[in-house]
Amino acid sequence: MGISYLLDIVIGLFFIYLILSLLASELQELITTILQWRAIHVKESIEGLLSGNETQTQTKELADKTRLLANEVYSNPLIKDLNQEAKGFLTKFKNVVLGKPKNSIFGDERRSGPSSISKQVFASSFLETLQIPFFTKELIKLRLNSFIDKKLDEYKYKKDDSPKQEDLGKKEDLKEKDTLKKREDFLNQFKKKN
Repeated sequence: MGISYLLDIVIGLFFIYLILSLLASELQELITTILQWRAIHVKESIEGLLSGNETQTQTKELADKTRLLANEVYSNPLIKDLNQEAKGFLTKFKNVVLGKPKNSIFGDERRSGPSSISKQVFASSFLETLQIPFFTKELIKLRLNSFIDKKLDEYKYKKDDSPKQEDLGKKEDLKEKDTLKKREDFLNQFKKKN
């Protein structure tokens, strides 16, 4: 037994273990993809995030509401486009052997979901689902109307306490009146639009 013989055995064992580990890793990845383990884990994690991770104490009603909200987030086009559903022979084989599930965790008729969602895509789709931009726009409109009404009331109060037109005569006062007129015109136009 020479050193070259031992070296051949060590190299052979190394490549056998390498090939077996790659084969096992690929087989595990294939099973994970077919059974949608990652996608199911992501969906359950999102539901846990939305419910505040109170899975032991949450009621059935809260769990249902959380699942509905998560399904609405999943129905957003940004997340729908991430889904790369497996459609090969093994997926059909899985459906034949295990049967098609009656109630999918992904909601509606979807049988799969994305195995990962980036934080930007999730945040955008979640805010769109809650319609935050719409509420923000409406809140800004209300605050703007309130601010304009308040400033107009302040000006009218100042106007009532101010001396008569003959006593004013300053250019600053005329500019202020022009500004008030412009603000009132703007307010009237804004109220007509809404």
